[in-house]
Amino acid sequence: MKPRTAALLGLAALLAGAGAWMWHGRDLDRRMVMADPDVLPADLFAHAVPLGRETFAAHCASCHGADGKGDSARGVPSLVDIDRLYGAGTVGDIEQIIAHGIRAANGKSRAFAIMPAYATARPSPTEAIPPLTPGDISDVIDYLLKTGNPESARRGATIFGDRGGCFDCHGADAKGDPAVGVPDLTDAIWLSGDGSRDALYNTIARGSAGMCPAWLGTLDARALRATAVYVHSLSHPATPPLPSR
Repeated sequence: MKPRTAALLGLAALLAGAGAWMWHGRDLDRRMVMADPDVLPADLFAHAVPLGRETFAAHCASCHGADGKGDSARGVPSLVDIDRLYGAGTVGDIEQIIAHGIRAANGKSRAFAIMPAYATARPSPTEAIPPLTPGDISDVIDYLLKTGNPESARRGATIFGDRGGCFDCHGADAKGDPAVGVPDLTDAIWLSGDGSRDALYNTIARGSAGMCPAWLGTLDARALRATAVYVHSLSHPATPPLPSR
């Protein structure tokens, strides 16, 4: 075989291989987008994670951090634990949040719960909630932390379950409600601050209403799905991809 002919055949084989690789990638993309996000086969899960990591680094890491651990000083939730502010933490739930955002200018954005600023004259812009005095707030903190004067904790429990209206969002057991984005106050994972008295006082006094942009329209279906899979993988590092059905 002449050298020129051999070179042309080699180039043709290289191009054919590249074409097959590109077709395979596009097929994985198509299947990834069309599949049930919560029952992804192993090959699609493995395909999605590196794609999602790139999108996360470009669009999400500025708030949630490159490691996904968030920023409690700004009320940005960590994505590496299993304590979810919204939903059950499934890939489908995460994808909806990424697409529509939290308190974003989007008709499907989640914006149900806003933490009142109890140290202000009008704690809530929408609800008739009375303000709390510094002593009231201190009592509520004693109730939540189960420390301090037992009498103060009892007063705090009454405020929490009555005129403070805290139970209405956080529940009578203070375990929160992921359906509306209300954090659990009984575990050791804190959305804002470190769980200290000062941090709790600041949140109760000043309120909280974080937001997440709606990425639908900026990111295509491939990027939305892949990013959701990657975020899910941050809190489930030891969980193998689901088997093919």
